[in-house]
Amino acid sequence: MILLIMGAPGAGKGTQADLIAKKRGFKKLSTGDVFRKHIREKTELGKKVSELIAGGELVDDKTTFDLVKAEIAEANGKAMILDGYPRNPNQARLLRDYMEAEKVPFLGVLFLDVEEEVVVSRISNRRVCKGCGSTYHLEHKSPSSEGVCDQCGGEVYQRRDDAPENVKTRLQIYRRETEPLLNFYKDSDRLQRVDGGSSLEEVGQAIEASIKVLESSAA
Repeated sequence: MILLIMGAPGAGKGTQADLIAKKRGFKKLSTGDVFRKHIREKTELGKKVSELIAGGELVDDKTTFDLVKAEIAEANGKAMILDGYPRNPNQARLLRDYMEAEKVPFLGVLFLDVEEEVVVSRISNRRVCKGCGSTYHLEHKSPSSEGVCDQCGGEVYQRRDDAPENVKTRLQIYRRETEPLLNFYKDSDRLQRVDGGSSLEEVGQAIEASIKVLESSAA
């Protein structure tokens, strides 16, 4: 069974996907994690991705889908939540056709709806540890010592693409490439909009209610 979680950069997809995976026993899959896994394990797909990235190219839809497909097959029927995939209608069609062919149940889509100014604030205040990857937020979760990770003592910094001027560009790309997915899914009863601008706990409660709606309509 597959559940998708979508939303703009900074909408909270990763955090909520982690919570859903922990609460419901789903396997979480994000394309970034999958890329790194296959590169680390030096699989054939991993070598291809590594070559594309090294050449400054984007990973094409087919290669990304092949990686996702391999992870779904490896899960062997375990329920999964896909974080940030698919990213465009072509990827959505590839995923749909595969799931139909392999008879993989589709639970639905959670769309975290967040206003742009909230997204910009969230991302531009985000900081990441260079050592362990722990994330912080200057307004809500600052490290105990400025610039030092509480978990491993590594350097906490702002990624270049999290700078406010770059966030605007990322949002433009999102609106151009990813928002059309809403049209792809909107005509079915498998799309649930969730207000992602509330507190972590409130968003989590709204997501739980939406999942129950999806489960009820799928029964």
